[in-house]
Amino acid sequence: MKNKNQSPNKRTVLQFHYNAWPDHGTPEELGLVQFHRSVIKKSQSESCFLVHCSAGVGRTGTYIGLDSLLRQGQDKGEMDVFEFVKQMREDRMTMVQTPEQYVFLHKALLCEYQGKGTTTSEADFPGKANKLLKDDSPLNQQELYEEFKSLSTLKPSYGDSDKEEATLPENKSKNVSMSILPVSKYRPYLTSHVKGRNDYINAVILPVLS
Repeated sequence: MKNKNQSPNKRTVLQFHYNAWPDHGTPEELGLVQFHRSVIKKSQSESCFLVHCSAGVGRTGTYIGLDSLLRQGQDKGEMDVFEFVKQMREDRMTMVQTPEQYVFLHKALLCEYQGKGTTTSEADFPGKANKLLKDDSPLNQQELYEEFKSLSTLKPSYGDSDKEEATLPENKSKNVSMSILPVSKYRPYLTSHVKGRNDYINAVILPVLS
């Protein structure tokens, strides 16, 4: 019996973990799009992908939808989100589990097509930053200005209902300014056993992309 360490067949397995996606919720579209671009960039053309979340349906289906529909759009010049999600749910029930995830899938696809890849490695960043900052061409022709305009179109907007926990009477005193309030779905939740204290803090969690 041959020892498994003697096998001539070797494979490299890469694991990518996106940890800024709340269960049953949705992350920022741009964050997931950048994560997807990183996965594609670091994988080989013949690679097989295994996608999974806690239950393997909601977030899994949304990510598979993003990846597959982008490929469909590149190959055919068009995509059908409704039909693709319908087919996924026929193969495995509750893929793309919530209405919010279905809406998010549309927004993520739009974000992918509106934006462009701007990810820069740590080694290349100083050189690119110096080039952008030393650009003395007219403002509306500068690459940095173009990136700023692009980000401005992708920036999500949030209303009072998205920050309602920050405006509760018991939490108002915890805010330095009522004009700077955290969006509820992105804030950390504190755990306290002290009577009269709740889980609110004026802060948000920022995803880290490698």
